[in-house]
Amino acid sequence: MDSYNCSGTEPAHFIDSFYSYQTSEEFERIVKLTNDSIKVLENSRLDSTDTRPQFDIYEISVPEYKHLGHTGTLDALFYNNRLQAILFYPINPNEYANSLNDSLNINLKVHNEINQGCVQILKWTDFKNELYFGWRDKRLDEEQNDWISKYA
Repeated sequence: MDSYNCSGTEPAHFIDSFYSYQTSEEFERIVKLTNDSIKVLENSRLDSTDTRPQFDIYEISVPEYKHLGHTGTLDALFYNNRLQAILFYPINPNEYANSLNDSLNINLKVHNEINQGCVQILKWTDFKNELYFGWRDKRLDEEQNDWISKYA
């Protein structure tokens, strides 16, 4: 974790009004101000009889989301009801990459990953070969990975 120059549980800014550690209710309330279309991609939790610590995964998708003037699909991943990551699939990834660089000084043209404090910002291709841009809180990633290594 030290390599990401962060500690504690202070929320880290992703984009717009979205911060790590936000609850799904807070996130959805913000999204619903401009978009009524939220699709649940995954909602899983351990059985109530399971004695292991909590492990809840909730993932939603918001179509027609706008960021920096670009339209695309925004996916949000929650681990134990804390926003862990957001992924943005812009319609035009190259133009969006230019806007990230021009507006937020995030240059993902040379490197596919940048670490800013606790946040990993990345440009990646998913299993469907679709390009997306992501913001992840490395503390929550580490917490989830620790749970998996201990209890899975």
